[in-house]
Amino acid sequence: MGNYKSIIEKYNVSGINSTELLHSFECFHHIFDNVEKNNPKLFWESMRKFHEHIKGPHFDEEYAKYQVANMYHTDKNGNVCKKEFYNISDAKTIYDKYVRNINSENTVWDVYVALNVQYHDYIKLYKDWFADITKEELDDKIITSCINFWFKDEDAGVGKVWNYFKNIG
Repeated sequence: MGNYKSIIEKYNVSGINSTELLHSFECFHHIFDNVEKNNPKLFWESMRKFHEHIKGPHFDEEYAKYQVANMYHTDKNGNVCKKEFYNISDAKTIYDKYVRNINSENTVWDVYVALNVQYHDYIKLYKDWFADITKEELDDKIITSCINFWFKDEDAGVGKVWNYFKNIG
């Protein structure tokens, strides 16, 4: 083991332009496709590390859609609810209205993930606390708690949404 790292370290990639470097990654497609098929957890864990090195601790479209597609909660009747509850248009509205002014490093996709996890994680609690809540009131509570928890948390640092999911998978 360890041949890949040993081989890669011998290349001087500083002299290769980014287009050629990206093109050279194509030789690894069959390896990554195999890992994704046979060990999806390892695949996504590795891709997250790569993404974070390149783009930082923030979601983009691909990672956000993957993350939200894997969210779920069980309703009071025992049914598993696995879907997005807030779409990207909702996230853009919230981002523009609240999050952009808090920290512009956060992305619309961070907001998309945070809104959906806030819904999945708190919907049962809100419905228990507020039995007669309207959809508009529920949305307001989810959005307000989302902004406070994910984006206004002073001691969390940059990338709270990304780091949370990086750690839980």
